[in-house]
Amino acid sequence: MYKDYKSFHGLIVPQTVSSGGTPEVTARIMTLDDIPDIPTGFFDAAASGGDLPLLKTVIIDEITLRKNLLPGDQVVWPPVKEGLLEGVLTTTVDVDRTGKVRNVGTIVSDNRELDDAARQAISGLQFKPYLQNGVAV
Repeated sequence: MYKDYKSFHGLIVPQTVSSGGTPEVTARIMTLDDIPDIPTGFFDAAASGGDLPLLKTVIIDEITLRKNLLPGDQVVWPPVKEGLLEGVLTTTVDVDRTGKVRNVGTIVSDNRELDDAARQAISGLQFKPYLQNGVAV
C-alpha cells in the first residue's frame, strides 16, 4: 500500500509504504534528497569488488527442496487446547544460497493454534545449497 505522495524531480513518490502482509511492515520516507557525486558503477549489479556471483533467484518445487533438507532437531509442538491434533499447513519458503531459511510466507493451516510453532520450526530448517549449473542459487 502506498500513501502520502510527494513530487520529486517530476516523479510522484509515496512517503509511506506498507507491506500489508504478516507481520505488517510500514516504512516512512522522511527526506528525499539528491545523492551528490555518485561513483561510477554504484548502481551496477555487475560492478567488480564482490567475491560472489550475481544473485540469481530460482523457484523450485517442494519435492526438490525437501531433497536438500539437512537433518535437524525434532519439532516440539505445543499442547493443543482445542481443535485438531494433526493437520496440514501450506506456506512459501525463501532459502538463500547457503541453504538458510530467510523468509517464511503466510501460513495457511487447519489449526491456527500451531501456526507460530510451525513458523519457528520452518525458520530453523537448514538445506544443502541448491545448485544450478554448479552454482549455488
